Amino acid sequence: MANPEVDQAVSLCDLKNDKWMRIYFCGFSSTINEVVWLTDKKFILAGIIRDNNDIFRPEIIIGDIPKQMLFIYSNSLSSINKTGYISPKLKKLNIQDK
Repeated sequence: MANPEVDQAVSLCDLKNDKWMRIYFCGFSSTINEVVWLTDKKFILAGIIRDNNDIFRPEIIIGDIPKQMLFIYSNSLSSINKTGYISPKLKKLNIQDK
């Protein structure tokens, strides 16, 4: 998942009941780049957050659906050179610039 928009939401979809539930929302200082299911009830959101010094830092968010909780892990000792994002999942989509 990569999104160039200013605000970004991550939603959970119940296909059987045609319902969407927002599970995470972030503004311009954060971006979620990847979503991975750990189990049928837990997932990881991986992305970056821009700190008060305009430095991009890695961020991992673990979601627990039954507990309705997000556990956020940020690393203030690492920085990211935000020049692009490469994802094996995105490569499979064969996205090309026009």
